[in-house]
Amino acid sequence: MSVVFCHFLGISSVRRTGTWPPPGWEQNPLMVLLVHWNIGVPLFFVISGFILSLPFAEQSFRHETAPSSKKYYLRRLTRLEPPYFINLSLLFIAGILLSHGSWANWPHFLASVAYQHNLIYGSQSTINGVAWSLEVEIQFYFIVPFLAAIFSVGNPRWRRGWLLLAIIAGGLISQFVLPATADHWNGDRWRMSIANYSQYFLAGFLLADLYLTGQLTPSTMGWAVGWDIIAAVAWVALALIVCSFMFLQALLPLLVVVAYVAAFKSRWFRAGLRVRGVYLLGGMCYTIYLWHQPLMMTWGKIVMPHSWFNSLDFGWNAMIQAFFCVGLVIICSPILFVLLERPFMDKQWHLRLWRRIRAVFSPHCLDKSQLQKVSLVSQD
Repeated sequence: MSVVFCHFLGISSVRRTGTWPPPGWEQNPLMVLLVHWNIGVPLFFVISGFILSLPFAEQSFRHETAPSSKKYYLRRLTRLEPPYFINLSLLFIAGILLSHGSWANWPHFLASVAYQHNLIYGSQSTINGVAWSLEVEIQFYFIVPFLAAIFSVGNPRWRRGWLLLAIIAGGLISQFVLPATADHWNGDRWRMSIANYSQYFLAGFLLADLYLTGQLTPSTMGWAVGWDIIAAVAWVALALIVCSFMFLQALLPLLVVVAYVAAFKSRWFRAGLRVRGVYLLGGMCYTIYLWHQPLMMTWGKIVMPHSWFNSLDFGWNAMIQAFFCVGLVIICSPILFVLLERPFMDKQWHLRLWRRIRAVFSPHCLDKSQLQKVSLVSQD
């Protein structure tokens, strides 16, 4: 949602003032925060590193065979690619029909589908700009099985020490080694790659280690409230670094680790994250991320020109518009999630589809028992 609000502010600013950031934003603390709220992307990278490393770490700690790489890569493909391909295809066709794009844009479409737009063009996808971070995700997905070798280090202190060292090194490389650029999102392949964000994914690895070794169990009442205080300090420090002290950005992954540890061990912060509406919204984050910008850009083009109050300043107008526009995103996202993402959460959907295709086109190749199985699958 931090990214949603940041992008909404950008769309509003470009639509109404022709500039980004909006004029006078430095004098408005809320506007300063919103301008930098794309920090939500690396925050998600940490969660991604945590979730994807869990099965590898668990198997390693139990001294069992590592998860099948074939099944791992196939699951990434069958789970994430269909909603992504549908999104890009619909936006590509809509751009042509609405005269925002043309068939000549097909190389950008193919590059985006293959998660190569950042590397080939050095800029955000012209089909869906937010896809740049998904390309970074894919780069990480490819190397997860290899990075997971760190969990084979038996001594937990050494293992966590190496992870901390890698996190700090990644942050320093990002801040001081990678080439600087005036425009973060165009013409800089290094900044739009795993090289710039590895420290956040590795922070997720560290969290997985702590989680599986019982270090993140909820604290007792007194200590839990203490973790609430630690969480508040960590989030305030993170916001200050992002908004005012970018020379300390190498510390961001470590602050995120502290804040996320508090999410497990605190009382009130943990309770807030366990509210049904919060975690349901989080469960739809992939759909929200893919579709929020097209939805808000449509609002900005069709509704905003007729609902902008010229008697109010930009800040008040933006807040009023955000209430309805972001509300539209939240209303539409569950529908899009059910239609375009949830079907692919079934691990067997591609196998079921293949069986149905065979049943339709090659019924003579199936014996009676196989036909009965296909029939049952179709009924399911």
